[in-house]
Amino acid sequence: GRSWRFAWGVRAWTVAVVAFGVVWAGQQHWFDLPTPPPEVLLGVAAIALALAAACGAAAFENDLSSFRFGWAQAATVVATVALVVSVLPLAGNAADGRWRMAPVGLDQALGFVSAHRAEQPFRVLWVGDPAVMPAAGWRLDDGTAVAVTANGLATMDELWAPADPGATRMLMGSLDLATSSETTRLGRVLADAGIRYVVLPRQSVPLPYRSTAHRPSARLVDAMDDQLDLARESANDAVVVYRNEAWRPGRRLLPLGTPVGAAPVDTLDAPTGTAIPGSADPIRTSRFRVPAPGILATGQPADRSWRLDIDGKAAKPVTLWGWEQGFVVPGAGTATLQRDSDTGRIVVLIFMGALWVAVLAAWFVGRRRGEDRDLLVVAHDTGSGPGSFVHLGDRGSTDAVAVTKVDLRAATEGEEIES
Repeated sequence: GRSWRFAWGVRAWTVAVVAFGVVWAGQQHWFDLPTPPPEVLLGVAAIALALAAACGAAAFENDLSSFRFGWAQAATVVATVALVVSVLPLAGNAADGRWRMAPVGLDQALGFVSAHRAEQPFRVLWVGDPAVMPAAGWRLDDGTAVAVTANGLATMDELWAPADPGATRMLMGSLDLATSSETTRLGRVLADAGIRYVVLPRQSVPLPYRSTAHRPSARLVDAMDDQLDLARESANDAVVVYRNEAWRPGRRLLPLGTPVGAAPVDTLDAPTGTAIPGSADPIRTSRFRVPAPGILATGQPADRSWRLDIDGKAAKPVTLWGWEQGFVVPGAGTATLQRDSDTGRIVVLIFMGALWVAVLAAWFVGRRRGEDRDLLVVAHDTGSGPGSFVHLGDRGSTDAVAVTKVDLRAATEGEEIES
């Protein structure tokens, strides 16, 4: 290619090669610097390759005809054949519409876990390789991550981890106690965080469907088996599931005056309260009956977006044990628990969208102005013979005539002329 097509093609390939190189070097553990997830860098590489392909198509249309027959035409044929061959596997994988993915997921193997969501709010602790985790989490050690989901399997908002692990940091510390053989009562510790099940995934789809296996470490499995209050459940071999026998209902009513400033030193002394039945969906509005005044523990991580109304009046929010969302209930009544949208986050997203629109608009206007200032062919007969001549001038220049003379007798119609 020539002109801008060559320049942008080189830039695009540079970005793609650098992105691929960083991903590969990170997979080889050549450096300890923090890097984005591979999917992010591969997405950048894909955009760069698309731009390079577009530049190649533009060069094929505008530049190929000006070259004599040789390597340029041969390279075009090779590129076309390579493109066709690369599409063949995609066509084969797309034949059934599933791209060779398993027709079922872990939801089939863990249906008994989600079946409890209509009873009481609870949480599930996932520990395993990040490649098979159904939710975004935080690194526990090399090859092991920790994630928490509400009321069963992950929902859409749990596919991205928040910037701060929050209460999950406490759970990671509890797992360290178990793997270092410092406790055999991990269930009681996890009960304070509303954990009802602990799941160690081995692969992302249930057996007998095949997938890349990422088995949890033997040390982690042995530590879970040693816990006296964690019972191993019978489930598909794609996952290892433990039921927390020390679990207590997440939504419960504690007596007024209960000390809630910090987690109890001895979890056996942790107040259990009175279980409050009702819908356990953490996304949609939940309504239930509160029988008496007290402190309502929700079983959800503390977040200022939570709101509780008792007969239409807002209850005072409090943080329990340093992590759990609670409310001071002044009296009996019908409660409505809901999570308001994060206004600040919405404002930031709108601002970012408007900023991108402004950047694109500025780029488009600048590009149009740049085109207007390109050298123009100004028809002008010099009267110096049968040959037709033109003058090249700059539209933005005050002297738009007589910069360079070009003889058009050797040029064909529509051909690009270089002075």
